Amino acid sequence: MGTPTSPVLSNFATRKLDADLLEYCNKNNLTLSRYADDISISSKEKISPHLLENFKIIILQNEFEVNEKKIKLYEKDEPKEITGLILENKKIRLPDTFIPEILEEINQLKSTLLVQNQQGKLHTNWVEDYQKQIKGKINFVGYILGQQSPEKLNLDTLLEEALEPPIEDFGSYSWRSFMYRV
Repeated sequence: MGTPTSPVLSNFATRKLDADLLEYCNKNNLTLSRYADDISISSKEKISPHLLENFKIIILQNEFEVNEKKIKLYEKDEPKEITGLILENKKIRLPDTFIPEILEEINQLKSTLLVQNQQGKLHTNWVEDYQKQIKGKINFVGYILGQQSPEKLNLDTLLEEALEPPIEDFGSYSWRSFMYRV
């Protein structure tokens, strides 16, 4: 739902599902991870179709649906994408497209702010929300790569520049540019 209470409510609603899945995993020497509605099962052995079907049955018995399109099976040494992150060689990294997408969003924000200023509208809620979304993604980069990583620091700088462009970019005018009638 997106409210601050959503994770708590989600965890409360899935208590029985978590218990059932955890019990099944413990019996079958599997590792269970869940983040919101993303469930990951890990095993030292290949997960059989039989085990996968039993997971689906447990999920359905707990009155949840399985999104077949989101089921992914990975081999041992294959990079794994889990909750939007890449797990490869026991290290976590961002998808290759993540930072370029943020750069594009910063450019869009900069262009929007320039147009907005030219129209005399200095603040709109949706632009402020867009700024917050971009800042949240940049903070996520810092969480994954480190707050002092070159990527995070560069994104911070670019966002700051987009939010505070030089005055001349806003098309400042000289008082002589206006047509006064005397």
